[in-house]
Amino acid sequence: TPAASEARLGEASQLKKKWAFTTGGDVSARAAVVEGVAYFPDWGGNLWAVDAKKGTKVWGHQFSDYGLAANTQSRT
Repeated sequence: TPAASEARLGEASQLKKKWAFTTGGDVSARAAVVEGVAYFPDWGGNLWAVDAKKGTKVWGHQFSDYGLAANTQSRT
């Protein structure tokens, strides 16, 4: 409904950054969140797993760790 849409828009101005995470390159893909862990690639050739509540690294690997060529980049 229009009233509900206006209420959601009003709430948007109250949003605050919960955490930030430094990657090895730009991130243009949406994260897949499974059981509280966000998985996403960066343009530096890394795949990350980050705790979605705390913003802390669970793990990070180069794509080459999975048998892909060195300097492989995400295309998502």
